[in-house]
Amino acid sequence: MGRKKKSTLENWEQVDESLRRLGEIERVVSSAENRLNKRIETMKAETKEKAAPLLEEKKSLEKDIERYCRENQADLGDRRSRDFTHGTIRFRKVSKVVMHSVKNTVASIKKIFPQRKDQLLIVKESPNKDALGRLEPDELSSIGCTVRESDEFGYDIDWEKIGD
Repeated sequence: MGRKKKSTLENWEQVDESLRRLGEIERVVSSAENRLNKRIETMKAETKEKAAPLLEEKKSLEKDIERYCRENQADLGDRRSRDFTHGTIRFRKVSKVVMHSVKNTVASIKKIFPQRKDQLLIVKESPNKDALGRLEPDELSSIGCTVRESDEFGYDIDWEKIGD
């Protein structure tokens, strides 16, 4: 196991000075990130504005092509697609299961197909750590769990005393 690195700080005043420096660093980085986010938002808005008419035209063309293809699907005969110079159109069979009520479907599966419910129902199970934390140590041990306690370090910056 590696050795723990020893602190370079020698007294509480140096700890306080380091907290001040952390605050300064955090303020500069936060300011830079805020400027960046504002520029990104501006660029997103400009791009959205410029792209809006093109996206509307795209949607209109897609709907118009689909309408024409559906109206003239018989021209394809037995084929499901047609190649053009600039692309391909196609029809694809898609099957979707439609449920009128998920709750009723789940209840019906349990009643009608009890032996296949594991195949037909998705059940997500995961340990409840809050509830497990209330168990006695021997109970936790019996299910292969333990409680790990530690002192987590944290700090708070006094922004008023750091100033601008």
